[in-house]
Amino acid sequence: MIERIPEFNHQPRQESFFEKQFFLNKIYFERNTGLYVDELTRMAYSSQENRFIAVPQTEQRRSLEVLFHSESSTIFVPPPTPGTITIKDLPVMAVPVVKFIDTTQPDVVVGCDRGARIYALAVHSMWGKIQEQRLLTLDGKMHFARLSTSLGLDVTSEALFRIIKASTVEADCQGKRINSKWLRVMFIDDLIASGATRDQIMSSLQEIDLLPKVDVSFAVMCGSGADVTGSSRKVSIPWHDNPEVIGVNYTSDGQPFAVRTAEARNVRRQLYQATRELIATK
Repeated sequence: MIERIPEFNHQPRQESFFEKQFFLNKIYFERNTGLYVDELTRMAYSSQENRFIAVPQTEQRRSLEVLFHSESSTIFVPPPTPGTITIKDLPVMAVPVVKFIDTTQPDVVVGCDRGARIYALAVHSMWGKIQEQRLLTLDGKMHFARLSTSLGLDVTSEALFRIIKASTVEADCQGKRINSKWLRVMFIDDLIASGATRDQIMSSLQEIDLLPKVDVSFAVMCGSGADVTGSSRKVSIPWHDNPEVIGVNYTSDGQPFAVRTAEARNVRRQLYQATRELIATK
């Protein structure tokens, strides 16, 4: 008599509310960032009150909503939809960062590495369209630097020193003062794969004697579509750290230089066109 093999019914894993709303796997998020979902606050920008307000955890996701981690002063911006992030999505994801900049009033804004270049440019472009003025930084500019952990601490420290020095010199020439008691610096990045880059930045600031005399904040993408680490998880950003498309690369000492290609110019045109189209719908 042949023994009957019991049937095995595979039950697919059910997505949590957190995953459905923000396209983030809770386990991956907590393991890779060192943060806990329970430490995050859902925040949505209120145009009526001109500020971010807390959103109840059980509500459906609102537009212009972000996740906020108070201790590290970080906003995590999810993509509009799951899957591949396109150039047209970046202006949408830039709007909460523009509001975050307006709220926190940073003296210096830095776009990190190659990956964040296009996202930071989207923020800069959207700022000009919404606020109709230059950035409220010391020199009115957005800066870029490679702050990767693959570089030595001396390299990233020197890169930040150059940026902050240039900003404060320009501010002195214009007779401007910092926006608060301490210097405020914001970093824009394209991923939240780990806390390593943040640790590198904080160590660099300490190396140049700015900690604890500086307020630091971060604005980063989140969601499976924002992961460009090359890990086993889904990679779905078309430009994937490609200097020929992004339009910038960095020297061995972390200084940016332009990469002028037809692909980079085309990406810029698409980005600015998408920004104009989004503004036109508002």
